[in-house]
Amino acid sequence: MDVCLGVRFQLPEWMASRALQGEELGAIVDTLLGHGSAHEEFGAIGFLTRGLLDRQAALEQAVAAALIPFLSERNADV
Repeated sequence: MDVCLGVRFQLPEWMASRALQGEELGAIVDTLLGHGSAHEEFGAIGFLTRGLLDRQAALEQAVAAALIPFLSERNADV
């Protein structure tokens, strides 16, 4: 069985509390950053890292990590 995950990070308690009460994480980010597409552009990770890592970069890392089983299979013969 293969298990693949993207970047994992702990939400601050105040943000997790709002999400656990039913507020969507994207809506929280949009409100905090002051525009309706902030969750798509930066994501929670962009907000929490102050731009050091954004949603796109996190997705790129997850896709690259998902390729490991295919890439390492070829390298096993080296």
